[in-house]
Parts: sequence; structure tokens; C-alpha cells
Amino acid sequence: MAKRGTVGQQSTLRATRRAVLAGIAATLAPRVRAQERKAMPRLAVVAPGARSEDEMDASAPTYRAFFDELRRRGRIEGNSLDVERHPALSNSADFMPIAQAVAARKPDVIVASRNSLVAALQTATGDRIANRS
Repeated sequence: MAKRGTVGQQSTLRATRRAVLAGIAATLAPRVRAQERKAMPRLAVVAPGARSEDEMDASAPTYRAFFDELRRRGRIEGNSLDVERHPALSNSADFMPIAQAVAARKPDVIVASRNSLVAALQTATGDRIANRS
């Protein structure tokens, strides 16, 4: 059976344990705070006529001014804003499937153009969105 150390050795051992535990706590604290942060707002951009998400990039001429204004207001994609892009290459009769897919993801904001697409999104979201023309 191992002998217990002297009082001085036990004190040193306790101090070492405290230092190790303090180091672990300091390492985990930023992770815990990061998990406590609110999720980034989610923006869904639905583009009628777009064939791919590449055509909907923030540098694309159609979206450049929109994303520049978001950036000016402090909403930076990937940093303070999560952007989902949904190309909607179909005719107006086929907008309902894409509208339902977008609504199922429950974004905070949906940006769309074309009245028939907006109407499909309003139906799919249960009219939770406002048409701001």
C-alpha cells in the first residue's frame, strides 16, 4: 500500500489539481459562451429564373446592392447572417414545391420577387410573411 505524502506534498498536489482544473475551465469557457450565443438570423433568398446558387452570389449584379446594404448595416454573411440561396428555375405553376421547401427550413426572413412566387411562399408559410412591394 502506498504511503500518503507529507502535509507539504499534499498541499502541493492540491494546488496542482486546482491549477489543472482552472486551466480546463479557462479552455472550455469560450466554448460554453459560444454555445450560449443566439443563432445567427437566417435569410432565405429565393430567385425565380436562377439556375444555381452561383447565380445568386453576393457579387452577382442582381444581388450586389442588396448584400452591400446588409453589410453596411452590420449583417455580414457567415459572420452575423446565415444566408440560404434557393434557385427557382420553373414556371409559376411549379413554385409551390420550392416555396414549401423554403418554408420548411423556417428562415427568419424570406426575400423573393415575382408575385406568383411571393404568393406561393405566403401559402407555404401560412401567410406568416408580409408582401412588401
